[in-house]
Amino acid sequence: MSISTARRPSPSISPSGRRTAPPSSGCASKGETLRFAPLVSGFAALIGAEAHPAPRSANLIVPPDSLGTEALFNHADGSFWRRHFNARFTPAGADVIVWVFDAAGTRARTWRGSAVRDD
Repeated sequence: MSISTARRPSPSISPSGRRTAPPSSGCASKGETLRFAPLVSGFAALIGAEAHPAPRSANLIVPPDSLGTEALFNHADGSFWRRHFNARFTPAGADVIVWVFDAAGTRARTWRGSAVRDD
């Protein structure tokens, strides 16, 4: 998985991020861009997405030391899956984890990795 844009957003700016990963990761196969409303108390709701499949809803959560998303996607049969993404900031970059859950709430997949600062 690569994260090409993940920056700590300013409260007055609408944050967005782009992520690419293999189809089995619960991400769009050609990458996805999620756009969120301006942050209010560390929280922002999805206002737009360029992805296939696109999430039916998503939230951005930005505590002081990390950022994360929770997104809900529909399957063609009407069932759904959830994907959680979290990046916890470190002096060297970030520790990254992605969880994908099926409609029953069973964790189907987990990925862990690191992102390195490129200053």
